[in-house]
Amino acid sequence: MLRGLGWASVLALGSIGCAAEDARSAADGKDGSSCTVFAHADGSAAIVCDDGTTAEVRPGQAGASCVVVDNLDGTKTIRCGDGTEVTVKDGVDGVTCTLTSNGDGSKTLRCGDGTEAVIVPPPADGVLDGSYQVVNSMDAMLLAGYVRVSGDLIVRDTAMADLVLAELTRVDGDLIVENNPTLKSVSMPALVSVGGSVSVAGNAALVHLPALPRLLEVGGSLSVEENAALVDLAGVAALTDVGADLFVALDPRLATLAGLSALTTVGGSVTLFGNAALTTLQEPAQLIAVGGALVIGQNPVLRDLAGLASVATIGQWLAISNNEALENVDGLASLSAVGGELSLYNNDSLASVTGLSSLASIGSHVIVNGNAQLPSLAGLGGIATLGGYLFVRGNPSLGSLGGLANLSAVEGYVTVSENRALVELGLASLVSVGGATITLTDNVLLPTCDATGLLAQLTGYAGTVTISGNNDAGMCP
Repeated sequence: MLRGLGWASVLALGSIGCAAEDARSAADGKDGSSCTVFAHADGSAAIVCDDGTTAEVRPGQAGASCVVVDNLDGTKTIRCGDGTEVTVKDGVDGVTCTLTSNGDGSKTLRCGDGTEAVIVPPPADGVLDGSYQVVNSMDAMLLAGYVRVSGDLIVRDTAMADLVLAELTRVDGDLIVENNPTLKSVSMPALVSVGGSVSVAGNAALVHLPALPRLLEVGGSLSVEENAALVDLAGVAALTDVGADLFVALDPRLATLAGLSALTTVGGSVTLFGNAALTTLQEPAQLIAVGGALVIGQNPVLRDLAGLASVATIGQWLAISNNEALENVDGLASLSAVGGELSLYNNDSLASVTGLSSLASIGSHVIVNGNAQLPSLAGLGGIATLGGYLFVRGNPSLGSLGGLANLSAVEGYVTVSENRALVELGLASLVSVGGATITLTDNVLLPTCDATGLLAQLTGYAGTVTISGNNDAGMCP
């Protein structure tokens, strides 16, 4: 009854010395001979041993699927969906094994040390039911002949250097490659679809993203984080659609997002965070829509956003923060709508936001805070209303808010504070503020009469107004 796991039982015995024998005629092989399993395209396989003995294993009838569990004591347990299970222990070098036909396409391998297992090739449809975990090279070999995993495929905590799963075309659940300290390369050349999420995380030696050259879609999220040696994302060059989030974070050697050239849609959020070597966003140049938020933060050498030039809409918020080298946002020239807030926060080199000149709609707040080199808000002239508040504080080079000259209504509060170079508000069209407070404070060059003049142009404002710390001696036109 132990069916559906391919060559699990042979490989579970480890590096035993054995000679294959058909129980009806063959003689015992020489003690110490090692054997190799070769899978054929028709579902059968050959066991070839160093002493010259061979055996052919034919496909069995489809049965319950099985999983292999490493007991970490030199044994593995094979558990199958029909309730059967067997524990197989490592053989002793030199023990002779006998391969006996069971008359149903399967064979039983029995060794002199008492270990035995039933060998059954993959079912005719090549589907492994349920989830499967790869811990070592033996586990990888067990997937020979399978084209689909109906659950999750997990590669975690291995000591492997390379992993190749040449025949796999589909994973219905998640594909997880995590915490493999010695893994240098992963290749799944036939994989077209992952129904769940793809996570590549904590693989210290992985230089390139897993080679998935035919992968077109990921139903869930694509997450690439904390891979210390990773330099690019070239392994997913055919990927067009991510159903949920794209998350690339804390990959210290990642200098480019090259590899995302075909990506057009992300259903959730895009987060690029804490990538110490990321210098440019030349990709994803074809990305048109972000269903969630776009968050770009703490990438200290990022200079431009050129790879976002096709993005037209962001469903939630746009947050660009703590990118010390970022000089402009020209890569967002096609952006017309942000469903949530626009936040520009602590970008020390940001000198222009004219790249936002196509932006006509912001669903909630505008936050401009702590951008040391930003002289103006030119580029925000397409915004007529804000669904939230306006918060402009601590921008020491900001001389005017005139870039918001067409803003007529703010549904939330207004705060303009601690902008030491501000000489005018420039909010010439603002006539309505719906929030409970207006705070215009500590803008040391702003004429107080300019601040009070804003109040005069508002219609029926009944909230709390605080005006202080501005230039009382300043002159107004």
